Amino acid sequence: MTPADLLNHAREAPEHSPERALWLVAAIEQIIGKPLVLVGGAAANTYTGEYIPTDIDLIGSSIDSADRAKLVQYGFTDPGVGHRHVHITLRPGEVPVYVEFPTPPLDAEEVTDVALADGVVASIISLPDLVVDRLKQATDGTGVTRDAAIALIAATYEELDWEAIDRRIASQDDDLLKLAEWAKTIRQAVIRALRQQPLKD
Repeated sequence: MTPADLLNHAREAPEHSPERALWLVAAIEQIIGKPLVLVGGAAANTYTGEYIPTDIDLIGSSIDSADRAKLVQYGFTDPGVGHRHVHITLRPGEVPVYVEFPTPPLDAEEVTDVALADGVVASIISLPDLVVDRLKQATDGTGVTRDAAIALIAATYEELDWEAIDRRIASQDDDLLKLAEWAKTIRQAVIRALRQQPLKD
């Protein structure tokens, strides 16, 4: 598929949907010719379908002015020097989709390749790495990041590999004790919340 084809698939996907984010990953990767991985809130939405991301975060190679110029040729708007994002309006009446490029490298042990259609693949941060990323953000003590970590863990609890998550936490350079405590606290909060859910028929 050409970049225009990939952008058309993104345009046809529902607003804020995981499918739209993944098609955009594939399109942008092909336009600039550099590998990119979906991270952040859009990645959480891909795993859960329960999070409306404010932007799409893509990390991998460094993005330079030449890359931005290529994106502009396909309808993206580049706000210029000092900004880490570009944006595009896919359908009339919709809010622009903001695509941010955090500074590399990607802090993850592995990525997951998601097959879309006609052999197109988009890369996303693995679930254990995403959970650790959310836990690290939760250590700042704000309600927003703590709630985001709880929501991700609650939505994916049955498929989480806690041994892999504990191993990743142990390999972090951050305050390990604080991070491990947050992991324990949030995991307990999720377990309590799941126990309080009504039984399904």
